[in-house]
Amino acid sequence: EFLLPRHGERARAMAGASLETQASQADVAEAIWQVRSQVHQALLDVAYARDETALLARLVADRESLLASNQALANAGEIAKSETLTQELELARARQRLMRAQALGADAEARLAAAVGVSVAALDGIALQWQHWADIKALTPRLSSEWRSAALIGRPTLVHALREYDVTDIALQSEVAKRWPQFHITPGYAWDKSGLNENTANDTLHDNELAVSFELPIFNRHEGPIGEALARREHAGRHLEAVQAQLFEQIERAERAWPQALQAWQHAAAAGSLATRQRAAEERAFAAGATDRPTLLAATLAATEAELVTLEAAYDARI
Repeated sequence: EFLLPRHGERARAMAGASLETQASQADVAEAIWQVRSQVHQALLDVAYARDETALLARLVADRESLLASNQALANAGEIAKSETLTQELELARARQRLMRAQALGADAEARLAAAVGVSVAALDGIALQWQHWADIKALTPRLSSEWRSAALIGRPTLVHALREYDVTDIALQSEVAKRWPQFHITPGYAWDKSGLNENTANDTLHDNELAVSFELPIFNRHEGPIGEALARREHAGRHLEAVQAQLFEQIERAERAWPQALQAWQHAAAAGSLATRQRAAEERAFAAGATDRPTLLAATLAATEAELVTLEAAYDARI
């Protein structure tokens, strides 16, 4: 049976196949996008955890030194022994923060290994190639409408939604085309050697046939399938609008969050610089004999805490 295709049916079929191919390519691109995002986030978490662990380890060491100095003063009778309780509590808190940072770092390394596709043991001894990740001042993004449009139309999810809508539109065109008659040609060939007639006992009978049929959607005009195709296209359009709105939300949240994150990092960096200068002043005073060791350790602890706050602000800005 041979079907005589309608006008434009082959072109619509080829266009639909091309659009489905593009949608599949968009799915692959979205998968790559997700993997890159996971690698970026895991790498950032590992870098932050390692730097934070180093600062917290130094903080714990300074807390231990301060506690030892205060205990020596208490044993000498210069201060009350009850005053060392506060230092013991702060030391316990610092150790707890250190263990928590180490646990988060181990989890981040596991997620990084999973995102890259290797085992955690394969990352042992591998140095991170993101040494200046906390230098937020080096980031100077310039927000513009062109970048906003590029960020929107470049997302594979939007491309996939667009191609889905185009596919449903072509399907609707095909259903609309079925409102017109559809012709079928059915050729046939038969042979027989039954020998029913004496004079044709040794002859073969041949028969050629040709049938023509066609469909006439006279009563309903193919309204049911056309209505279903319209509904599918409407659904695809609503899905496209939802994807576009979700991408707009992500872009707008990033645009609005960046100035505040940058300002928070700048304030934290300024406070850290002030604490560093204060520690340097206490070191000079201690070298000159104008202050004692607990005062110097307190200034060192304040500077380390300021570095931790600055590091956290840099992490928030990178997110």
